[in-house]
Amino acid sequence: MRLKGRGKPIRRGAHAVEAAVCLALLLPLLVSLFEYCRYVMVRQLAENAAREGARLAVVSTDTLTTSQITSHVTAKMGGQTGHLQGMQISVYRADLTTGNNTGAWTNARFGDGIAVEITGNFHPIGGWMPITIPVRIRSIMSSESN
Repeated sequence: MRLKGRGKPIRRGAHAVEAAVCLALLLPLLVSLFEYCRYVMVRQLAENAAREGARLAVVSTDTLTTSQITSHVTAKMGGQTGHLQGMQISVYRADLTTGNNTGAWTNARFGDGIAVEITGNFHPIGGWMPITIPVRIRSIMSSESN
């Protein structure tokens, strides 16, 4: 005589194996998504910081120094400068059509382009992904002073 519910085969540990397979597939996907979102956030912060720095530079070519502009840009990064290793901030007079460096930004006349450029390398957290993404952000505006 068989009791009800006893006809199923015993599958001890099947749930643990299924969970391990699913986690092995989904966990790298979730971590990669997290890293991509971090990259987009850092890039957006750098774009906003470069824009703010260029805006400050174009209105004050005769009153501020390069170090004051770079410290302003660094402050606008919101403490996230550690995500861009080797970060460098450049301020220069730029050709408005090509963006090429044409000299010191403090010598820019009214209507000349002034660029603020942020460069660095984005590395994923923990170093589990052996990649480096180079980041180069440039904001160019026309000088409004002098």
